[in-house]
Amino acid sequence: MLIGVPCRVRVPLGDLPWLMTSGYRLVHVGQSAATLAPARPAPPADKLLAITGARRGLVPGGICVPDDDAFDALRARLASVPVGGSIDLSPWRFAPPLEVAEVDLRLRPLAILPDAVRRLLLMLDRPSVADPARLVPMDPRPFRALAGPLTRAALTGDHRLVTDLARSLVGAGPGATPTGDDVLVGVLAGLDAATGVLLPASTALRARGAVQAALPRLLHRTTAPSGQVLAAAVDGQFGEHVHRLAGALTDPDAVPGAVDAARAWGATSGVDLASGMAMALASLCHLAETSSAALVTTQHRRSA
Repeated sequence: MLIGVPCRVRVPLGDLPWLMTSGYRLVHVGQSAATLAPARPAPPADKLLAITGARRGLVPGGICVPDDDAFDALRARLASVPVGGSIDLSPWRFAPPLEVAEVDLRLRPLAILPDAVRRLLLMLDRPSVADPARLVPMDPRPFRALAGPLTRAALTGDHRLVTDLARSLVGAGPGATPTGDDVLVGVLAGLDAATGVLLPASTALRARGAVQAALPRLLHRTTAPSGQVLAAAVDGQFGEHVHRLAGALTDPDAVPGAVDAARAWGATSGVDLASGMAMALASLCHLAETSSAALVTTQHRRSA
């Protein structure tokens, strides 16, 4: 099926996915995204392509149609195609009217506030009828709880424990993007957002490097869509919904809205990811406060 060309699209910086190939097959159509796969996978055109609307935002390796009406029309067309059916995006490649905006999806350091992190933790811990953990067959909360130990192991340089915890998380739990993967994305996003802010850049970068090094050889343990998201996070690329969540942690008053939004991302994905980010940042805040207290004590002793 030929798919009509929208007026505007947004793509990750330096990545024009539809130039890889014009032939795709339909994998899945959801409320906020449609997933396609190359009809003839061959490197480098072997990745899935996610087409999203403004409600979801741009994701790594994807295309975002920022006009909601245009995305809804596109989604309706794709929904009429059977799973595995042929999709032709070739008109997108050569359409002069198509406006393409490139977006940098790297998460830069933010002025994360410990009070905002604490508020996020409290809201995620508070029992709620809206918590999707109540509605899935496998409880995701034990996997979420591993985010703190993972971050602490990375901060102390315990590479063996980091690898063991990462192995326990990749592909684990409910969801098309399993809980453990979402937790790991949250941890990596938290480390990136806090680099050089809550902790010296060298400390945060070493911790990130420990988690980063453990993941590539474990990606075969999860689903293809989730593995692609996790690989992008390892490379420092995050969907815009992750950027919005991290940005809310610069203002405690923005946290409730961010939690409400996260609860709407998939069955448990939003809360899983927010939990990973919150626990990672809580560990960083604790280390920063401990280091600061130790420095004050040392200075006091010297002055005495």
